[in-house]
Amino acid sequence: MIKYFSPIIRGFLRLILSRTSKRFEQALTRPLESQEKTLKKILTLYNSSSYGIEKGKASDYQEFIQNAPLINYESIEEKIESMRVSKENYFSPGPVIFYEPTSGSSGNKKLIPYTWALKSSFSKMFSLWARDLLVNGPKFKYGKLYFSVSPQFKDDNEGLEDDAEYLEGFFSWFLKSFFTTPKKIKRLKDPHGFKKVLALHLLAQKNLEIISVWNPSTFAVLLEFIDSNRKELLIDLEKGFIRQEGITFKFAKPSPKRVAIIKEKPFSEIWPKLKLVSSWGSKEAELGFNKLKKIFPNAFIQAKGLLATEAPITIPLIKAKGFVPLIDSIFYEFENKNGEILRLHEIVGGEVYKLIISTPGGLYRYSIGDRVSVPRFYKETPCLEFEGRGPETSDLFGEKINLSFLNNIVKNLKSDQYYLFIPNRIDENHGYYTLLTNNEDKSLSSAVEKELMKGFHYKVARNLGTLKPLEVICKKDMNERVLNYLQSEKGMKLGDIKPSLLLKEFDLKYLN
Repeated sequence: MIKYFSPIIRGFLRLILSRTSKRFEQALTRPLESQEKTLKKILTLYNSSSYGIEKGKASDYQEFIQNAPLINYESIEEKIESMRVSKENYFSPGPVIFYEPTSGSSGNKKLIPYTWALKSSFSKMFSLWARDLLVNGPKFKYGKLYFSVSPQFKDDNEGLEDDAEYLEGFFSWFLKSFFTTPKKIKRLKDPHGFKKVLALHLLAQKNLEIISVWNPSTFAVLLEFIDSNRKELLIDLEKGFIRQEGITFKFAKPSPKRVAIIKEKPFSEIWPKLKLVSSWGSKEAELGFNKLKKIFPNAFIQAKGLLATEAPITIPLIKAKGFVPLIDSIFYEFENKNGEILRLHEIVGGEVYKLIISTPGGLYRYSIGDRVSVPRFYKETPCLEFEGRGPETSDLFGEKINLSFLNNIVKNLKSDQYYLFIPNRIDENHGYYTLLTNNEDKSLSSAVEKELMKGFHYKVARNLGTLKPLEVICKKDMNERVLNYLQSEKGMKLGDIKPSLLLKEFDLKYLN
């Protein structure tokens, strides 16, 4: 197997990736024409699907928007559940190869059907990203990489083993030699055991060059875990293996010199070859992203583009100095503040848009819940900057808590008391939720925390340690106190204050 990224290997990779990259660059110079071609490909799938036949076939954009309604996950959830039973794909002529879990607006798990066409769009995105890094980024020598593993801490390991599973074909084969963590790590259910095994595999790799994670705070918490357990980890590291939950994990034993480094040196010296860290870097992730820059001052810390479970949406390009839409894979629509639907070539800077996508996986005119703006253009195509998931969603560390989910929790309490959830950030990598209420029930905290843990990503964040347990603050006149705060501290008129279960900004000191 290939061991090093020699100049010959780097040149070979750039060569085989150049054709896809050249086509993509050309597509960016003609956004309208490129999107028309993309729509035509997607309409071929739409017209051949049971969904398209039911809604009405379309030969162009006008017929498409006339026949295909705007949808979200909740509007198709029942159909996806029936697909899992029938084993038939209602939304695309291609078979569903697996269902990838994420969080729905109800907070409960939603399952996105993956087809080969959708998986290929992720692989293509990676190819474009990889070539850009090979041409314009750091010069990799060892190629040792960590692609984030997404633990589920449950019995049914649905979906992908890790981020590398998005790849296919040549890249899937080629990169196997360079991964630092084994696939079987995802089978672990205990959060502490998972972090321990992951930490050991990373510490065992002195030539680690690439780290690709989603939430920077999740990785920073892993570094905190390593820092707090160095002695214990070194005992297992020097054995060269560890058993967790009946599974044996093996890794390279460190030399005495490396043991001394791991025992007390900073992370920049533990992984001196590190050249690239890729993670979220926008909005709520910005603080954690900046902390990674301080931890690894000599590495290129690159913000990821907008990638959803439903589809790859943007890609960071070094020359673009921003995030470029996957113009030849995904069809984009944008809803402005007036409710008008615009296409990619029609959007402008200075506006924030709700993002609507149509994908090769069978989601047509799908409102994904993200908001984007246009900070700049690259080769005539607008770059898209992630602006968050709207005021109805809180997402400090990837937990994706939103109003629909909170409404269901309060409804299950069967209480007409006052409730307001406040997300709080302790530091760059830790936070918690506070529930403001006038409900004096002593069991409220445990009852609500149990309901919050039904949220797929909230549970992961709690298990990994980025989120602490729910805090409940009870005062008989809580509603009045909150209204007074919004008026006196935020300058809001009483008539403009709308009832809500979620308030992103609130100074808890005001309650005292």
